[in-house]
Amino acid sequence: MQIIERQKTLSFGARALYELVNDTPRYADFAPYCVAGRVLEENGVVKMAELDFSAAGITQTLRTRNINQPFSRIDVEMVSGPLKSLNGYWLFEAIDAENTRVSIHFELDFGFSLMANMIRPLLEVAVNHMVEDFSNYAKRVLSAD
Repeated sequence: MQIIERQKTLSFGARALYELVNDTPRYADFAPYCVAGRVLEENGVVKMAELDFSAAGITQTLRTRNINQPFSRIDVEMVSGPLKSLNGYWLFEAIDAENTRVSIHFELDFGFSLMANMIRPLLEVAVNHMVEDFSNYAKRVLSAD
């Protein structure tokens, strides 16, 4: 089991940052190796979503069940995909009206399959760089508004 935790303070409100992270189809705009994202079903605070990751000619789909606490937290649980398990969350803590601490905590269990070993470096990079890449994306998108 690998645990990845990252955090960064951004000069935007928690609501705007939460909405960017919750916009699954836009993940390809900032998540490393993500080539597509889609919402399969959304019912209240529960969302079923898929992200496609691709590198070196290999594409894998990660399906998650996300439990949303609007504007403060998104819990993520893998339903299907190339890993044994993936669980975690995005956390949005308002410091004040214009500054928010964005944190991620993900627990990844790659298991021992050949495919898991092949995609391990890809997903490690994707999750390790997620907050920094999201930060750059948020600055581009929200500063343009």
